Amino acid sequence: MNDTLGHAAGDEVLKTLSWRMVNCVRVTDLLVRLGGDEFAIVFSNVSHDELGLMRRLQELRTAISKPIVIDDKSVTATCSMGVAFFPQDGDTPEELLARADRAMYEAKDLGRDRLRVSHVPGDGLGI
Repeated sequence: MNDTLGHAAGDEVLKTLSWRMVNCVRVTDLLVRLGGDEFAIVFSNVSHDELGLMRRLQELRTAISKPIVIDDKSVTATCSMGVAFFPQDGDTPEELLARADRAMYEAKDLGRDRLRVSHVPGDGLGI
């Protein structure tokens, strides 16, 4: 994005995507930018209904993928997601973030614009 449309356009895309993500999470959830184009979301009060969370993540991916118009040009962002669950995937924030990060890179290796769930080794799910 920065190379083709410039840094100002890249910043505008990040702002737009940030607002879209903010509008997809609840006030009790935590959304942070880790750096560059990487974000983390901590969902609070997640029930053991993994399908409900997957539905919410799909809504987030749909919001992110809507076109953004910058300087009369339409751009579309893709989203690779890695998901980790407490306590199955780790007991500390560092462990959970590492698992989610590993799952995100697996999603990218599978062709990008995908979601990958990290569970105990050998039990990953891809969507």
